Amino acid sequence: MNHRNMKRRKCPPFVRLDRAMVDSSSFNDLRPTSILVLISILRRHNGYNGTKDDPIVCPYSAMKGGIATATIAKGLCDLEEHGFIKRIRYGGLMKQPNTYALLTDWRNWKPEKTKHNVRK
Repeated sequence: MNHRNMKRRKCPPFVRLDRAMVDSSSFNDLRPTSILVLISILRRHNGYNGTKDDPIVCPYSAMKGGIATATIAKGLCDLEEHGFIKRIRYGGLMKQPNTYALLTDWRNWKPEKTKHNVRK
């Protein structure tokens, strides 16, 4: 096949995880299934979408890879709490998928201080 005749890809064939993101405390606090959900959302990111005006469309069926639906829902809540994504449109009833915007709020995320129950 001639090199000139090959079609150019619009997006690279990999998912980009920045070193700053992977080393952050918010990423290290995520559950393993939340990281899988994040990767499946990032797979739908083409470099231009992912904003409030042009959100990423990612149905639950695209996130399933041996993960239960309830676990995906927990992962999405976890990602929203840690500042990685924001759900723009809630789908479901009318068979429309959820849409998400990528955020950079994970840079400012601080772990919540929880009170441990101490037995007396």
